[in-house]
Amino acid sequence: MKEPFRQVEERIILITEGTKLIIKNIYGSTKLKTWDHPELKVKLTKSILGEIEENEAEQKLKHIELKEKKGSKEVTMETMIPNFIIRPGLKFTIDLDILAPPHINLEIDTGLQKLNGSKKEGNIEISYRENFTTLISNIKGNIDISCGSADIEIKNSEGKIIVNSLSGTVQIKNCSGEMYINNESGNNYLDGCSGSITLKTKSGNVFLKNVESLYLNIKTSSGNIKADINILADGTYQLETHSGWIKLKIPYYSSCHIEFDTICGKIFSEYSFETKENKLKLGEAKGSLIVKSSSGDIYLIHGFMEEEKDVYLSQ
Repeated sequence: MKEPFRQVEERIILITEGTKLIIKNIYGSTKLKTWDHPELKVKLTKSILGEIEENEAEQKLKHIELKEKKGSKEVTMETMIPNFIIRPGLKFTIDLDILAPPHINLEIDTGLQKLNGSKKEGNIEISYRENFTTLISNIKGNIDISCGSADIEIKNSEGKIIVNSLSGTVQIKNCSGEMYINNESGNNYLDGCSGSITLKTKSGNVFLKNVESLYLNIKTSSGNIKADINILADGTYQLETHSGWIKLKIPYYSSCHIEFDTICGKIFSEYSFETKENKLKLGEAKGSLIVKSSSGDIYLIHGFMEEEKDVYLSQ
């Protein structure tokens, strides 16, 4: 198989504490790690794959740019491929490897834009310490985040999402794909998500809204779970907390077999949800749902009576 032609560029950008770093790269993967220096170190890898001679490839690669715009409170880096170097049969890729100081904010947006009539897929891989605030949107590809205390928001994205966080708030909105979230002590919000979802937390609360999934596994030790989910036939669902309460909203017309498991807590259900021996059969019972709370109460309802404190999803 023919190897692509590549060019590599590196640059150093001085950056102050608290600055927002905005990355726009629709052409490939973005990897970011933190280091103990007050500056950004950026490695730009440009490549062309297709029927092209080496001399022509080198000339085309020289026109591919990483444009930098620096303000008092933010730095924007955007990859650019000029239209005049594009022709059928050539595939362009731009990969970014970035080292950044730990005390900045991060925003990544690929725009799900099109090049040569097809969507470009890129991967986001981020590992950092301390107080990054991260917003990632419009990604078609994989997102992998490992961090300390950070607030993370991911929205309007397609692909696998992996988040490992020690603390901070994790929000995932309007995303589809496999999701694996492990947040030690922060709250977690999933809104308008679909796919296979696994979420674990020790002391954080979990809020699910408009979630549609064939596989859902939510576990927390001392946090509460508030879930508004659409039960699908043949779906498998489990909500489990040790010392928190669980409020579950599902449509009455769902096809599901539900088992409730609690040691010290009580089970409350709205009218028409009639439990018998801690079990409930809805419709043809094609789906499977297990709800566990050792010492907290379990509520099964058609609709939430929202109090002001329950308005939990950012708009």
